[in-house]
Amino acid sequence: MSDTKPKIEKKPGGRRPPRQQGGPTKREFTTKVLGLESHTFDIGNAKYTAKYKKTVDAIANHIQREYKGGADIAKAIKALSLPTLQVPGYLQAKAGETTVDPGDVYIWQQDVAAVKKQIVQLKENKKCAYALIIGQCLPDLDSKLQGSAAFVQAEADQDVVQLLLVIQGYCCRFDDNQQSTYALEQAKH
Repeated sequence: MSDTKPKIEKKPGGRRPPRQQGGPTKREFTTKVLGLESHTFDIGNAKYTAKYKKTVDAIANHIQREYKGGADIAKAIKALSLPTLQVPGYLQAKAGETTVDPGDVYIWQQDVAAVKKQIVQLKENKKCAYALIIGQCLPDLDSKLQGSAAFVQAEADQDVVQLLLVIQGYCCRFDDNQQSTYALEQAKH
């Protein structure tokens, strides 16, 4: 018998790669929405203020392209205010006449139907856009949103404009003690 040790085979690539200097790098978050993969909302760095504006513009363009009747909600997202759609009032008889012209009544009915359809479409698109924007938030921001009082109301109403106002507050670093105009100016510099 010989006193030889059994041969141990080494695994390929036994050495660890050298550590990178500067600590761990943050992995870029991407979403599954085609065309909006890299357009996300994030917090924690001054560069995310500019990214907020680009992301809102990209989402508005996506909504306008992909949603039926998406122009209204896309405009609302960019302006941060929902449009007010008014149903036309009932027709009155012209001066000197006792009845309303049947042709005018028909046109009025078509106008009312179109506005009602637009209102229903806006409500539906508001909810869909809300879900889309929530999906574009990074987990860090999502946890901050969950703790916000304004978010609770936006969630209950499925109000995309209120949601964007809350997200803007976190992305642009608005504090409760800081005026929003001042905070926007600070974010620009």
